[in-house]
Amino acid sequence: MDDNVTSNATDSSGCPIPHSTTFTATFQLLAYTAILIISIFGNSILIGAIINYPRAQTVMNYYIINMAAADLLTTVFDMAVQIWHYGLTIAHKPFEWLDGSAGVFLCKFVVFIQGTAIACTVLTLAGIAVNRFLAVMFPLRRSRRNSTTVLLLFLIWMSSFAIASPMLYVMRVQDVQGVQTCLENWEPLFDNGSSPKHYTLALFGSLYVFPLLIIGILYSVIAFKVWVRTVPGNSTAPNQLHEIETRKKILKICMTVVLVFALCWLPFYIYLIMLFVAGEHGDCGPPEYVAFLGLFFGHANSSINPFIYIIFNSDYKKGMKKVLRRCHFSYKSNRVRMHSNRSTLTSFPSLRTFKELEMSPLQQYSYHSNNGFNVV
Repeated sequence: MDDNVTSNATDSSGCPIPHSTTFTATFQLLAYTAILIISIFGNSILIGAIINYPRAQTVMNYYIINMAAADLLTTVFDMAVQIWHYGLTIAHKPFEWLDGSAGVFLCKFVVFIQGTAIACTVLTLAGIAVNRFLAVMFPLRRSRRNSTTVLLLFLIWMSSFAIASPMLYVMRVQDVQGVQTCLENWEPLFDNGSSPKHYTLALFGSLYVFPLLIIGILYSVIAFKVWVRTVPGNSTAPNQLHEIETRKKILKICMTVVLVFALCWLPFYIYLIMLFVAGEHGDCGPPEYVAFLGLFFGHANSSINPFIYIIFNSDYKKGMKKVLRRCHFSYKSNRVRMHSNRSTLTSFPSLRTFKELEMSPLQQYSYHSNNGFNVV
């Protein structure tokens, strides 16, 4: 009954106030919980696979680690906040922000990191495209590329900070009908009516249209170089053939990642455009489920990325298996130690223990082996 009353409520402009029912909020919470778990697992395993598998430690993979780190930030600061929001909705409590200086700091910091993480992901995709372009077009400049990788990653993060920096000014905690809410407020330096639209359009151009255009051009040139252009000579050396096949495989992975990114974030930008167009014409805008789907698919991109690399690249797959095997052995070893400690504290020495004390080290090893115990 309360849900129906709330869903029928309207604001000052006559538009219905968005509100999720308990069933809808539960579904949304479960959906976000699923992609949060998948994202943490996938991105952590991908980073571990690259670090623990020497063959996977190439220049391009530093960009992949960088993007995985940005995806983890999106997971913590975007998905977790959404889960918190839907959890409060299920409990029929308002999404109330903290009050005081701590609340103001978190309001600005959380939204700033959200924007930084998304910008870093896009710019890293562009950096990977540039890296692949240089590797294919100028294969002899490997040492120069290695020396500039750290600088390029630093510039990516600084550019991401700059793109998201307006949020440090505009995000403020305001009292809305007795509830402390984290909202944008562009005044007094900017106009509250037009500034959000202009900033959103700038983000749409700088973090979606322009990067995808540059990436598309670079990958088109690379594809022509790798697939279309014929190799000089009648035969190709085995190492050159292997290099070409490796480049094709990496190019397929990169193009898949970019295509998935474009498809995942397109619904959210369409929603924002629909929202601004509706505002200019005095309409109420798209329904709430359009906003949820747009944001959900955009956030889900962070959970999809690592599995694209792991599934389509054998080196990452081997590294993932190595990490999982190490975690399994560590867990199994800890259980053995805990069981051994409990047995030592709660039981008296057995006759077998006294018998082992009289044995030499070589005899003890033979005794354990014959009885099926592991020697630690």
